[in-house]
Amino acid sequence: MKTFFNCHVHVFTSKAAPTRLLPFFLLPVARNRVTGPALGWLLRNLWPFSKSDRFHRLAAFATIGRLPDQTAILKRVRDYYSREFKFVVLTLDMDQMGAGNAKQPYVEQLREAVGLRQLQGVGDVVLPFVCADPRRHDVGKFVQDWIDKDKKCVGIKLYPPLGFWPFDPRLDDVYAFAEEHQVPVLAHCSRGGVHFRGRINRNMRIHPLTNVRLRGRRKALFGQYADPDGWAEVLKRFPKLHLCLAHYGGGEEWRRYLTHAQPVTSQKSWIRKINTLIKNPQWPHVYADVSATAVDPKTLPLITVLANRAETENFVLFGSDFYMIQRSTTERQFGLALRAAVGKPAWERMADVNVRSWLGKWA
Repeated sequence: MKTFFNCHVHVFTSKAAPTRLLPFFLLPVARNRVTGPALGWLLRNLWPFSKSDRFHRLAAFATIGRLPDQTAILKRVRDYYSREFKFVVLTLDMDQMGAGNAKQPYVEQLREAVGLRQLQGVGDVVLPFVCADPRRHDVGKFVQDWIDKDKKCVGIKLYPPLGFWPFDPRLDDVYAFAEEHQVPVLAHCSRGGVHFRGRINRNMRIHPLTNVRLRGRRKALFGQYADPDGWAEVLKRFPKLHLCLAHYGGGEEWRRYLTHAQPVTSQKSWIRKINTLIKNPQWPHVYADVSATAVDPKTLPLITVLANRAETENFVLFGSDFYMIQRSTTERQFGLALRAAVGKPAWERMADVNVRSWLGKWA
């Protein structure tokens, strides 16, 4: 029987979220058994700013993130798929993002995610990724310790908008280990998502490679940390990395690309930057997933082109960003709309062949 993959899934609960992750101190409301469902309904139906990324994620925490543990969330996502699917489960280290403490610190979140592999009848579909943050003490050893035979993580997750650059030298040991052992790496590559919540110092506004002062408030500032140009710097030193740039630049970049005339998009478009990385023969293992981005039906024609074009068709991966997309659609609607748009051959490349190529021996 053929196996398919969703390469981008989250199953951590709201217990893993630090106290100031969400705006207006609403995280405790989202966690509560009584007020959580009411808040989720409000954000889905009444709140005028519900299309905001922050409120999108708050609604997700208020519904699925309120489930008791990662096992319950894993079973929820699996119910949307046929039995032949496997899931890359991405953990997220939020201990370093300056948003306070979580009820469940990152190591406990990670330990619970790895424990999913022991569940009878379910564990064989779980591929956990350990999150690498250069501010964690001895991050290279930390990552390596979780990708041994006992810990059973099979990949590495990075999230630069939490407050670090992808080319941070403290990550060199992580990349060297990943390159040597062909460990797949998945990096957040979108201006949206969650961002560093602590105090912003002067150095955070200075690009370490160009010395240019970065403008913008929190989201605009730290969204720039995910710019694909940063990954070009990493790949120059570690050219054999199996790297997936999640969200293919993100919905904001896709809308700009689809609506702006040249030459604006040609010079600054993250889609073009990512495609340049993918097409560079010196870096043969660069991929991009369409998680969350493909939730907007306006993006489906372009995704269809990328998934069927000779230069990129072997490097586009299927991922959904469960459970964060649940504010906008259901997992099943997301997958079926994408599959119908790109066609069966492209779908099987995205959800099977290409993901296997990225995962390598860890598939």
